[in-house]
Amino acid sequence: MECNNIQIYKDGAIGVIKMNRPDVRNALNAMTIQEISSALKNGHLCFKGNNKMNGALTK
Repeated sequence: MECNNIQIYKDGAIGVIKMNRPDVRNALNAMTIQEISSALKNGHLCFKGNNKMNGALTK
């Protein structure tokens, strides 16, 4: 999944969605909300064999 406004990565057992819009102080817009929603819906923070989602949203 390619994102312009967020970064998605795993830190140990935690999946992290990090907003990446410093020029507007990480303000939410429609594209950012869509990217976050898509990352959550598509399970980008889930580990193989584990249907639980452990995550953190940071700015």
